[in-house]
Amino acid sequence: MFVILIKTLIFKENEVLLIKRSNSNFASYKWDLPGGKLEFKEDPIDCLKREVLEETGIDIEILDIASVDTSFEIDKIQYISLIYEAKYLKGDITLSCEHEDYIWINPKQALDMDLVYYTKNALKSHIKRKERLMI
Repeated sequence: MFVILIKTLIFKENEVLLIKRSNSNFASYKWDLPGGKLEFKEDPIDCLKREVLEETGIDIEILDIASVDTSFEIDKIQYISLIYEAKYLKGDITLSCEHEDYIWINPKQALDMDLVYYTKNALKSHIKRKERLMI
């Protein structure tokens, strides 16, 4: 069985938005990216827009796919994470009950936080990509 997660690195100037998960079945109190599970017959972009609006209350412009990650659970579920890059457009952050805090932070500084695994991997990929473009 597969579960597909659609997440996003949302940038406002040179900072990325992280949201802190509440107590839950998965990654309690870790810093995460906005997004969620892709529903059957749902378009990934529509899923991302819906999830970002539900979790944060903000509007974004989705730019491009940033990274793909996968992990396996003991119960034989494979999680595939598709992580997009997006630009903040407008709105005030209003967190859903699934999250308890948020922060706009420099991506390099974010690596020192207690992050969900795919969040850390996506941030590392983003930083590497930016460094390659600077050469």
